[in-house]
Amino acid sequence: KTKEQLLQESEARYKAIFNYATEGIIVADIETKRFKYVNRAACEMFGYTAEQLQQMSVYDIHPKEYIPSVIAGFEAQARGEKTLIANVPCLSKDGTVFYANINTTCVAIDNASCMVGLFTNITERKHTEDALRESEARYKAIFNFATEGIVVTDVETKRHRYVNPAACRMFGYTAEEFQQMSVYDIHPKEYMPSVIAGFEAQARGEVTRVPNVPCLQKDGTVFYADIDTTCVIIDQRPCNVGLFTNITERKHAEVEKEKFRKQIIWQSRLAGIGELASGLAHEIGNPLQTILGNADILL
Repeated sequence: KTKEQLLQESEARYKAIFNYATEGIIVADIETKRFKYVNRAACEMFGYTAEQLQQMSVYDIHPKEYIPSVIAGFEAQARGEKTLIANVPCLSKDGTVFYANINTTCVAIDNASCMVGLFTNITERKHTEDALRESEARYKAIFNFATEGIVVTDVETKRHRYVNPAACRMFGYTAEEFQQMSVYDIHPKEYMPSVIAGFEAQARGEVTRVPNVPCLQKDGTVFYADIDTTCVIIDQRPCNVGLFTNITERKHAEVEKEKFRKQIIWQSRLAGIGELASGLAHEIGNPLQTILGNADILL
């Protein structure tokens, strides 16, 4: 084959790659910023024909409010300082804004310095990432501002991984101290067998609540909590997410209520005994008066 044939074949191959690439490709003159060549994917991405895009420039395919940052990125790429500009807002013909990562390289075409831009539409991924960030922010707010203590504990090691501010206040430790501790450090030793049994039953999904659990504060004070849990996978490890509800005041109130109930029952019994004694005295007193009267007559 002649050099000319080889050149034509090479040109045909690159033309096929250019036209059938799934990413949008736009070749722009660096000085004028006007488009010289565009491929089919770029036309579909922006909604223009190739002829229309070749009459346009960088200024026409991005929202006006983002033009300064887009041009700054374009010029940085032209100077070779960057090859990728990520998350660039792009404007399609119908006014829809989508986002693209733009990878570039500089080449000389027809004696002019040009930028070859490879546009990858990341709009769906961006929406997913934005939704994920928003979801994470919501759950972080719930975690941090919940009034109940939340403790995330590794099921296998029983060490605490995350705690919220309410749990820190409840136990009297800082988050950093808590994360160096385990289940064994926040309950009185004499209750540990039942505490561990409840923890493991929750980890197996057999129960979701263990009520009236004795808990040990940093200063040695014992309080009581109902612990509701769910088991989740965090960093590929099973963890118990425990919601601690302090029931100490309620427990004390229940104890006082039980004492009061017993007092009422005892007082009721005493009253019954009093009535019985009064009745007996009345029943015995009347015959005794007669006997005593007759005894006086006999005397």
